[in-house]
Amino acid sequence: MQQQHSSVHSTLAAQQSSTQLAPQLAGRRQDQTYNHHDPFRIPKFFVAGGLAGALSRTATAPVDRLKMLLQVQEGKMMTLKEGIRIMAAEGSIRAYFKGNGTNVLKIAPETSIKLALNDHLRHAIHADAADVTPWERMVCGGISGAVGQGLVYPLDTVRTRLAVCHADEYGGIWQTAVRLYRTEGFKAFYRGLVPSMVRASRVSKDTTQNGL
Repeated sequence: MQQQHSSVHSTLAAQQSSTQLAPQLAGRRQDQTYNHHDPFRIPKFFVAGGLAGALSRTATAPVDRLKMLLQVQEGKMMTLKEGIRIMAAEGSIRAYFKGNGTNVLKIAPETSIKLALNDHLRHAIHADAADVTPWERMVCGGISGAVGQGLVYPLDTVRTRLAVCHADEYGGIWQTAVRLYRTEGFKAFYRGLVPSMVRASRVSKDTTQNGL
């Protein structure tokens, strides 16, 4: 009899606890929905994306330049050691970060656009991001990735020229852009755009499928 009384008491306590928690959970859900209408939500994504992109690319700039040196070599395959020697031969630590200024100018707005546009698209489909299906996440990620890559692609072209050419060939971001325009025309800034947009959209799909 005592065990039955204890069981009934436990059941009533559990029901009372769940009844008390229900309004709290509903309130949290309302707060989350309200946050989607935060007027500073998009600027926050822009700032967060820009900082994350700039810091991550700066930290990996030497590896990125070494990769591009290996990619553009013709004839005999260059080794990693030879690539590092080429950068070291330019005489300063700046050689390892050559083209990084352009890279930061490219990746910061690109990441900001991707994050902000992806968030906007997901909440345009559903008020609550938790209701977005994996397929919808992939579509939103693909669109935001392609748009972000396409808008800043000319900076990627300038960055590549700065990173792979000799130190005396190009003087800086502006000089490189002017020379590229005068010698090769406006289309030169968009060479390889389509493959880059396809890659960016696929990467963004994979990133946002898990609910970025």
